[in-house]
Amino acid sequence: NEVTSAFATVAPDSALKSDSALNKFLASAKESGYNTAVFTLKNTTGELLYKSSLKAVKDNTDVNKGSLTAAQIVKACKTAGITPVAAITTLFDNAGYIISDGNWSWLDAAADNGGKPWTTPYSADAVNYYADICGELAKAGFADIELENTVFPNFQSYDYSLLSKELQNANRSEKLAVLAATCAKKAKEGNATATVEIKADALLTMSA
Repeated sequence: NEVTSAFATVAPDSALKSDSALNKFLASAKESGYNTAVFTLKNTTGELLYKSSLKAVKDNTDVNKGSLTAAQIVKACKTAGITPVAAITTLFDNAGYIISDGNWSWLDAAADNGGKPWTTPYSADAVNYYADICGELAKAGFADIELENTVFPNFQSYDYSLLSKELQNANRSEKLAVLAATCAKKAKEGNATATVEIKADALLTMSA
């Protein structure tokens, strides 16, 4: 079988505002020679940019911001001959969305210095929330889901005097692996793959 290379473009958030906006973007992408479009469906402020039916957020208008369902996005892409890819931010989550166990986040700096909330992978509820998003997107027809910002904040020396001992262990990255595996398992149930995005410059500098 002939393998078709992906020639991808990243969709602006504005493309998800309406059916017409999405179709206009897809037509332009197709005309420019793209065969794949990456849609950011959960951003770093914690907002879902598609209309989710997940119980945890379906009635939360501060989080559930989308105008189109994931299935509508997929259908429009397939009609246009474009392969849809979903991207979701995981641990860098500034929404302040409170996971039910009540112990889900920390700030990456002091609040009065503009510190932003991050979700902890030590929270099972947080991990399951991201996995449920992957499951919903997979069932809607997204075959590929990119997990962005699946990292810990850049802890400073002072942070280590405040953080629990488990976060000072060298094996803390295992929690990131569990998050990725849980998302991948949920995605696979919908015949999709979930992959952790790692920036090339981080690999080249061995800082990932």
